[in-house]
Amino acid sequence: LVVFGGERAGVQSTRAAALGMPVAVWPRDAGVLCALGALEGGSRRERSRSLLVEARDTATLAAAFAALEREVRRTFAPAERARLVIERRAEVRVRGQAHELSVPAWPLAGLAGRFHAAHERRFGFADHDAVLEVVTVEVGGVLASPLPAERAVRRAATGERERITVWHAGRRRPAVALTREAIPATGVAGPAVIRDDGATLWVAPGWRARRHASGAVVVTRGGRS
Repeated sequence: LVVFGGERAGVQSTRAAALGMPVAVWPRDAGVLCALGALEGGSRRERSRSLLVEARDTATLAAAFAALEREVRRTFAPAERARLVIERRAEVRVRGQAHELSVPAWPLAGLAGRFHAAHERRFGFADHDAVLEVVTVEVGGVLASPLPAERAVRRAATGERERITVWHAGRRRPAVALTREAIPATGVAGPAVIRDDGATLWVAPGWRARRHASGAVVVTRGGRS
């Protein structure tokens, strides 16, 4: 499976074939995915503090996290603070080690267990009797943005096709052009050009495009040309 958006959407099936992939997905609004991501990604603010304390010193750690959380909350407007999702992480190491692992730090009571599990995943072993040190504490505040309403201006599914001529594999050949909304339930076989707001999808010969319930277009190798 391969997913393309933006400028690469126009040659999706060709690139999928070059990668040896039998299926490609052309997302809805493929031409503006980066812009939508910027709009819908929400806000995130982070604060961190370096310190060197044993992981079992929960009083010192709790005070450090509380101070950072207050700093993070102050960076958001008062009306937004109730919707904040607070994340706490700690960079932890075994005393004497030169490297740390970043692990979730809430609740503090489970910090050692999460470090040992992460250490075993990374290095294949864990020393549960070792003394652990926290080198850095980090707090992040995440404010999710509400998803925008469905874009209301969409072309009607007229079912009409336009006969066009394309240049493919060194020669001219007939093809059809239609909008995403006009793709029939049975799909459309390449060669075809699917026009959309902000992007164009090329369905090469030997591929078939169909609409998915999500609004995406699924292009599958094996359609009749």
